[in-house]
Amino acid sequence: MMDMTRTDAGFDGDDGPLLDQYAIAMKAYEDIKAYVSYLQRTIPPVDSNQKDRTKFWEEVLRVSNVAIPSIQGELQAVDLSGLTEDQKRILTEARYGLETISAQLYNLLYSLPK
Repeated sequence: MMDMTRTDAGFDGDDGPLLDQYAIAMKAYEDIKAYVSYLQRTIPPVDSNQKDRTKFWEEVLRVSNVAIPSIQGELQAVDLSGLTEDQKRILTEARYGLETISAQLYNLLYSLPK
C-alpha cells in the first residue's frame, strides 16, 4: 500500500513558495501515476481468495476517492503567475493526465472479478 502522507521534505523555500508549491504538486502527480501503474500490474488473480480481492478493491477505491481528489486540489492550487511557459504546459498536462488516471482506475474497478 502506498503511503499517501504528505511532507514538505526537500522543499525548503529556497526557490520561493511558488516553485515549492509547483514541485510538491508535480511530485504528488508523479507518485500517484507510478502507484496506479503498480496497481494495474498487481491485480489479484480470479482464483485468489476473497480477502485479497477485497483488500485490492478497497485500495483502488481509496486512491480513486481520496488520493486523486487531493492531488487534483494540489495541482489546481498552483499559482501560474510565476511559472515559465514550460512549467505551465507541464502542469496542464499533469491536470489532464490525472483525469486519464482517474478514468483508468474507474475501468480497473469495473474489470475486477466480483
